[in-house]
Amino acid sequence: MLLLTSAGASRGEHDAHLSHHQPRSVLTVRTLDDEAALLQASTLFILGPGHTLEAVNDISRPAALRCFISVTPTHLRYWTTAQPAAEIVRALEAWRSQHRPPLDLDTFTEPPADVLAAVTKVHGIRPHVYCGPAYRFPADSQAPPLEHADIRLCSPADEGRFRASFPGIAATLTAREPVVAAFEKERAVAICFASRITPQACEAGVETLPDHRGRGLATAVTARWAEHVRASGRTPLYSTSWDNTSSQAVAGRLGLIRYAATMSIYVPDRATHT
Repeated sequence: MLLLTSAGASRGEHDAHLSHHQPRSVLTVRTLDDEAALLQASTLFILGPGHTLEAVNDISRPAALRCFISVTPTHLRYWTTAQPAAEIVRALEAWRSQHRPPLDLDTFTEPPADVLAAVTKVHGIRPHVYCGPAYRFPADSQAPPLEHADIRLCSPADEGRFRASFPGIAATLTAREPVVAAFEKERAVAICFASRITPQACEAGVETLPDHRGRGLATAVTARWAEHVRASGRTPLYSTSWDNTSSQAVAGRLGLIRYAATMSIYVPDRATHT
């Protein structure tokens, strides 16, 4: 996401109800999709005063993605770091003013060219973007039956079973709980874990070894993972990129409900682009 460091008004979360011609009572209503979108933002990021982006909510607390956009059928919102460049904010506001609900999420697959041009002008380098759909789990979602699959809730004692297949998860297993994995002869071959965690929600991270894909294992571990997240009193969330059709297929098989299209804009490290 995008580092906004130039002088400008501190903005944080920009929460626009897009139809200014509707009654105020309608404009202030938040749907389940809107609640999920707000929950996701506070799960993916550490938010500071004024809902500004301070850091990514991951173990090492990497620098904040500079601009995060979330579009639901009724709202277009964006979050920035503190003191965003006025030129970028103007581009975002101009883009937002062009849209009225209901919003077609399929049309929000990338940030507008004017916003990317403004970021490039301010920072002197073209930003990277990551865009995709976000899903919530229906209240009655359950793990689908999968014959001959060894699906388990894992604990730190299982670390050794992950080292060969998923070394990054093995090293951070405790911080990723709940962790659910599919095993073959005591080797983890598919895994779903909490990639982002707060007291209110967990965002899913899913991986399957290449030679075990297409067997329904990602679907099975994700469904079981969501059950354990709910049992802990938190909300499970799931998101992916537009080009990851396999991940979208998992969401479809689980009957997940798409609540938003998200866009992340960030400026790459100049040191790696010389």
